[in-house]
Amino acid sequence: MVTGDPLDSRGVRVAKFGSAVAPEAFDPALSLIVVVVIVVLLLPVGLFVAVAIRFGGEVRDRRLAGVRLLGADAGMARRIAAGEALAAALLGLVVGAAGFLLVRSFVDHLEFNEISVFSHDLSPHPLLALLLAVGVPAVAVLITIASMRRVVIEPLGVARRSGDVRRRLWWRALLPVLGVALLAPLSGDLARGHDVSEAQLGIGLSLILVGVAVLLPWLVQVTIGRLRGGSVAWQLAIRRMQLDASTPARAVMGIVVAVAGAVGLVTVYGSVATTYATPTGADLSRADAVVSTQLDRGWDDLRSFEEGLRATPGVRDVRSSLGLSISADLSDDPNTWRYSTLTVAECDSLREFAALDDCVEGDVFLVRGDEQGVVCYADRCRARAPWVPAPGERVRIELGVTAAAPWTVPADARPVPSRSTPDGWEVAGVLATPSAVPVDVLAAPGLAQSYLDLDRTDPDTVERLWTALWRSGSGGHVYPLTEVYEDEQFVALRNGLLAAAAATLLLIGLSLLVSVVEQLRERRTVLAGLVAVGTPRRTLALSILWQAVVPVALGLLLAVGAGILVGTAVLKIFSEPVVYDWGAVAVVCGVAATVVLGVTALSLPVLWRLMRLDGLRTE
Repeated sequence: MVTGDPLDSRGVRVAKFGSAVAPEAFDPALSLIVVVVIVVLLLPVGLFVAVAIRFGGEVRDRRLAGVRLLGADAGMARRIAAGEALAAALLGLVVGAAGFLLVRSFVDHLEFNEISVFSHDLSPHPLLALLLAVGVPAVAVLITIASMRRVVIEPLGVARRSGDVRRRLWWRALLPVLGVALLAPLSGDLARGHDVSEAQLGIGLSLILVGVAVLLPWLVQVTIGRLRGGSVAWQLAIRRMQLDASTPARAVMGIVVAVAGAVGLVTVYGSVATTYATPTGADLSRADAVVSTQLDRGWDDLRSFEEGLRATPGVRDVRSSLGLSISADLSDDPNTWRYSTLTVAECDSLREFAALDDCVEGDVFLVRGDEQGVVCYADRCRARAPWVPAPGERVRIELGVTAAAPWTVPADARPVPSRSTPDGWEVAGVLATPSAVPVDVLAAPGLAQSYLDLDRTDPDTVERLWTALWRSGSGGHVYPLTEVYEDEQFVALRNGLLAAAAATLLLIGLSLLVSVVEQLRERRTVLAGLVAVGTPRRTLALSILWQAVVPVALGLLLAVGAGILVGTAVLKIFSEPVVYDWGAVAVVCGVAATVVLGVTALSLPVLWRLMRLDGLRTE
């Protein structure tokens, strides 16, 4: 039977785990960037929904003509088309929700570019989910009814207005002008500390990007209307677009709006990156990580601690030192003390702190730093000692909270130039080899710091170092070195944008592929007829390619201009200088062009199949 308190001096009672931590306030500038990201990512998806609703329109109209033959009137035909669109939209919502839940069930195991999320992070807001469930079917019905305005469905066939409607420019250009007018009053508000209306920002950006979408059909129509001559494939493509410029322009609207938004984000990120990125001064050619810990028995613990680090897989070399505090006065009044640091290490390790031309065991060096005060980055702060003892001066070495040992700086201690450490700090104080320091000092508690060379091809080395550090029982920290320290919120936002942009680009590519395949199927009779009269298949394939390239080329020109306008307007709100990263803009445009060319290549097998002569059959 156990009596008394079950806890002895070796244990403590634990009532709970963790502690309440106040959430970190989100940076106001990053909050505005989040609004930009949301607008840029959602608008292409909305355009995809609007375009996808019109897939299969010609087949539907022919089917409704048969319904008219059975006695239905024009109004009934429209209601049937709206009902089909509504049913398809509802079915799509069910399938999409099921797919979302399926992906959400195993998203914990997915990783993209070192980005991973938990399943509970993917929990849509109920109001937004309801808005989506109501909005998509409503948009499907409205677009279906609007698309039937130019179609006359009779019992014996379907008639369409010939030629392409002449598009008006004024209302299309008015949208981006209104967007700029909404953003202009916000200029400089963030720098002045004023609250920026996120709704006004979102609406302004949406108007600019929607303006890009509606300007594209006008630009395509005006441009191709002036094109003449060229090869047979070129003429086939241009003539097809002259008859109907809406379909090819509509197919690439998502790509163009996505590029415009991406160019704007690239401009914003390139200009504000320096605000959220601080050079650390670290030299990765000298070390890859720093491990620091507090040792109870000084030098003896340091040797075993260093051996444990060397035994960690992925560690190539370790250079360790022991840091102690020294003061300049032996009196009992702490107010008269002047503090500095004593770094004890072997010669190879001391060379990380100073430029040593010659070093042997027993040497002592004096390093006078140029700067004073305390400097911090991330969660690390270090004081630069304002005072360094002179050769022969009496000092006291702190051996703990209350103990201290007197020590005289050797008269032959040599002043040496300081050298930035591999992690970018400059140390001022006394550098000493172990034999130059009293034995009782070597056994005193001190701060151990180790510079490590790691195998950079092994991504698990840092985790093994944490394991080794805590296995030693001394605790401490592992700091992987980086040349630039980036704000965690900024990095999280950027990584989230990359993942969302990849998903959006995949969605747009799939929508474009479906659009191209649907257009080919609707024209299968024309394609089979051209082959029947002797048109080479290669010519038809090139004509399909030109029909994709021309709208994309015009759209990219429009998107770059709109993207620069978006980026400039947002940066004016931040009062940040505008820096155009033309290399990043070229990469964005190259990715978009690659997606279009890849989609065209994937559609070629369908094209070969539709060019068979049996495509001339009709019912």
